[in-house]
Amino acid sequence: MITLKTEETILQSTMVSTLWARAVYSKLYPEILDDKKSRKIIKRVIDDYPLAKIEFDNLHEVVDEFLGLSIIIRAKVFDDVIKKFIKKFPRASVVNLGCGLDTTFYRNDNGSIDWYDLDLPEAIKYRNTVISPAQRCFSIANSIFDYSWMDKINYEKENGILFISGGLFYYFEERKVSELIMKMATHFKGGELIFDNFSGLGNIILNRKLRETGVKYKFSMGNPKKQLGKWSNKIIVIDWFSYYSKIYYNPKWKFKTRMMMKLTDLLNLGNFIHIAFKN
Repeated sequence: MITLKTEETILQSTMVSTLWARAVYSKLYPEILDDKKSRKIIKRVIDDYPLAKIEFDNLHEVVDEFLGLSIIIRAKVFDDVIKKFIKKFPRASVVNLGCGLDTTFYRNDNGSIDWYDLDLPEAIKYRNTVISPAQRCFSIANSIFDYSWMDKINYEKENGILFISGGLFYYFEERKVSELIMKMATHFKGGELIFDNFSGLGNIILNRKLRETGVKYKFSMGNPKKQLGKWSNKIIVIDWFSYYSKIYYNPKWKFKTRMMMKLTDLLNLGNFIHIAFKN
């Protein structure tokens, strides 16, 4: 696992590379995502720690065009769902599960939502040194499986609540993910959740590529209506669609990138799942 080293911190690249990818690829393709906040953060880190530029440059070897575009496409999908949700519920609570160094709040704040960034204590500690706290944007230092975090969320049913979870669930067994989502369905009746997901075949392919890193993807979902129906009758599938089905294929992208996207959609290797919790 590559780490970013500065004078004061050593951080796993799963947080840093995603931030870096949004900064770099949103600058190249602002028609997909324009993440000014990520670009400012990267610039500030380099200004404070000039040696960090070398580490960022090395990320080109890890985050290729296909992965970089996938990261900003996921952010775009989430942004679209958030904007639609807070148009209906302008005083909603939005909870970012496993936030890392995410900057979604700064692209979507309407001036009245309450935003919660939830992650492990060490991740939140680092996040707070890199991203300055904002009004109505609260950090919660908790494991998602320590359900005490649910009591820290201000939720009034008439105002609505939306959860986003990007690049998180597939690290855990289905038993843990299902238990978490069922707890959320009970605690936040009427709420909604959107997350990204790999199929079983997608996990097999990715785990072969990740074998040397020690990372293993575990959770997968094929047809969410069938699988979620086995978990609970409190969950409704609002929408689910393949990863690249809602984007325009830019001819400037590498042929390999475009083919990998088409193959992913054709075989349903990755998708987005948007669900609601029954009242």
